[in-house]
Amino acid sequence: MDKVPIVPADDAAKSRLKKLAWHFECHHKAKPEFFIRVPGRVNLIGEHIDYSGYAVCPMAIEQNILVAIGQSKDDRISITNIDPKYEEIDMDLSISSFR
Repeated sequence: MDKVPIVPADDAAKSRLKKLAWHFECHHKAKPEFFIRVPGRVNLIGEHIDYSGYAVCPMAIEQNILVAIGQSKDDRISITNIDPKYEEIDMDLSISSFR
């Protein structure tokens, strides 16, 4: 596969995407460049044994995580959550900050 498939959002996801876009724009003063939807997963059999190379039987579920992505104008990464109970994370990614 040469390209990542783009799947249209259903009505429930569209509502969540609008809320996420609004939050992103308020926080970052820019529109997101793209969104990612990460499906949830449940292991029917073999919980935590896949780390050791054993077989598992995972299955995607309806619950998912939506992520809005935008390019920073500096060497920083900022991670925020729509739910205020989670703290914002802001990190300097410049080489000098890792010395």
